Amino acid sequence: MKIVGTCSEEMLGMLREAGIEADAKMISLFNKEEIMEKVKGYDCWINFGHICPGEVIEELSDSLKMICRCGIGYDQIDIDTATKKGICVTNTAGSMNESVGETAVLLMLELMRKFYLYNRHLMQGDWTWRIPANGLTGKTIGFVGFGGIGQGCADLLKGFQCKFLVYDNYIKDEVLQKYGAKAVDLDTLAGESDVVSLHCPLTDETRGLINYDFFSKMKKNAYIVNTARGPVINEKDLIRALQKGLIAGAGLDVYEVEPVTGDNPLLSMENVIALPHIGSQTVESQHVTQIQAIENLKQFLEGKVPVNCLNPDFMKFK
Repeated sequence: MKIVGTCSEEMLGMLREAGIEADAKMISLFNKEEIMEKVKGYDCWINFGHICPGEVIEELSDSLKMICRCGIGYDQIDIDTATKKGICVTNTAGSMNESVGETAVLLMLELMRKFYLYNRHLMQGDWTWRIPANGLTGKTIGFVGFGGIGQGCADLLKGFQCKFLVYDNYIKDEVLQKYGAKAVDLDTLAGESDVVSLHCPLTDETRGLINYDFFSKMKKNAYIVNTARGPVINEKDLIRALQKGLIAGAGLDVYEVEPVTGDNPLLSMENVIALPHIGSQTVESQHVTQIQAIENLKQFLEGKVPVNCLNPDFMKFK
């Protein structure tokens, strides 16, 4: 089978050790025409977060048999169209729990302690600048979604003696008990949390879930952190809430439209920390992700349905 991906030298070496040859190509994450041109004719595509709407899958479907996602989120891939074209789609569930959890905690600390502002003023030669800051210890953290990444974040926050509220329609009681967390409705979570941290996937159910009504119910000294997917938040409502002082600030690694452009008002707000969707970008996390992706490839090439297959019904359409 012909395999292609924007693979690092490390991953190419790992693939060869597994007896798999792949072509390494630099492929734009967001340019549909370039993706179709460079992936066309290949059987397997190692996808590193590239957009893959239905029209791209339609164009590639003559040869494409597998989309091997290096990462967890797959909202950028049209799973239904892939299934109907008999294309297997996999991800690397669990590979980024620690790295994205760390990012969420980092954003909480930065927002509450104002380290980023102190750094900015110090770089400008101002040693005496002071602003009131809050500690994270003992605060109430509200999790919207409490899967692997949310739990990874909570593992780190245990040392801060934080209290956990959880809004997750699919959470199991034993998980709540493990973390001493309390399941609540969305309004309660908004009203009682010192920090709201988003860790849910992007679905029809969660798109725009966090809106102006939600912000209006938050404490005025509370913060929101999003390391999940940008469209979970209605961005216009977030900007409005920040401008009106409904909440104290936001820590963002994801946005409604990516890549985010320089004219986005969020990038010029002093109470916003903005990162370029790099929450999972650690050497350790990427290594684990690559190992899992290669295992998915191996299983598929052996004629098996990979453990991390997102659409097992693809077999009906092969």
